[in-house]
Amino acid sequence: MLSQSEVQTVLEPYHHLLRKVVEDAWQIWESVPATIRAMLSPTAQATMIHDFVEHEVRNQLGHLPGVVLGECQRLFFAEVERKVVIRFKKLDSLGRASNVQTEQVKKYNAQGFLPGVPDVIKLNLGYTLDQTNTSITSIMISMPNGRHIAWHYSIPDTVQTVATVTPLTPRRPREGGRRVWPKVPTRKPEDENDNA
Repeated sequence: MLSQSEVQTVLEPYHHLLRKVVEDAWQIWESVPATIRAMLSPTAQATMIHDFVEHEVRNQLGHLPGVVLGECQRLFFAEVERKVVIRFKKLDSLGRASNVQTEQVKKYNAQGFLPGVPDVIKLNLGYTLDQTNTSITSIMISMPNGRHIAWHYSIPDTVQTVATVTPLTPRRPREGGRRVWPKVPTRKPEDENDNA
């Protein structure tokens, strides 16, 4: 089984997209009129956001080499680099998902075998909300271990990019003259018939 640092190494090239699918799903949620959002329970909110995340995962990750999307008995997941399987959940601050404890959930959380799901390390990608459920406080990866979490880490909200800057060498002006000359208007030769 992979360690936390090994999982982070596998997922690091995908962190920006994993974070982006959650952020984009949240933006879709925020586009729902406030009067409608106010009527929904936290469970309905989590269900809608899950569906939005699934939509974004299909659009943004589904075409990538190294990512295989799957679904088994309503469990939607992404297999990454044949090393990890990720499901998408609302999490608490410790990285735990709140699920009805079905046999499927128990097996997933216990890192057990599930028919139709690759037999690799099983993870959660999720988000945590503030106390009012109105803003995301963290986007994280967690590894369930039964009813507990073995470890979790937050995906940073900035992607570090290395930029190469090539300084320009200034040119010296030409010696002995201008580099720019003003335009001199040219006159058309007058037609001989006009002067007659």
